Amino acid sequence: HWKVKFLTLRQESIDEKSEEFQTEDVEVRNSFDTNSVDHHSRFLINRNIAEEEQRFRDIATGHELWQRKDELFPYFIFCESTRQFIEGLSNDSELYRNLLTRFIQYHHYFSGWNEGDFDRHTAGGNPVLESKTRVHKFANELTIMCPDGKYRFFTMHCRFGVRGYRLHFVPDTRMRKCIIGYIGMKIT
Repeated sequence: HWKVKFLTLRQESIDEKSEEFQTEDVEVRNSFDTNSVDHHSRFLINRNIAEEEQRFRDIATGHELWQRKDELFPYFIFCESTRQFIEGLSNDSELYRNLLTRFIQYHHYFSGWNEGDFDRHTAGGNPVLESKTRVHKFANELTIMCPDGKYRFFTMHCRFGVRGYRLHFVPDTRMRKCIIGYIGMKIT
């Protein structure tokens, strides 16, 4: 019966060095309907993120990351206000790895966002809006000039790292891109 989430298959091969015939039973994921696709989707997303993270390990400095940001993240628009934070990172820091994981996660979402409104529940990273109190208190700090010369209000944010770091962004529904306006410690 093939309507199962995992299939056991027999893999046969010839060892190139010894020229011996080898047989091994391997388990593979199987998708046969929308429920089975949903079942495997989290595994596939996590595997893609892990592969992406590995690709970024060769970037030695935050300066290099900033220089290559458009190439690496074509679905992001970085405001100049993020430059100093990114350039100050080192790829051997936990903070760099945490931010990079969030970048990869969001880039995956935004690269597949083709229709409808931004869905913060499926984007990952638990993005939330600032409270009304914080919006009023920090309106100046949350209003940031973007590369197109327009000021935008960055109330959507997510956490990254374990020490109170935030990434503030605006999902642009017209361009289907993520405009990143602030990266750093929680604004206080």
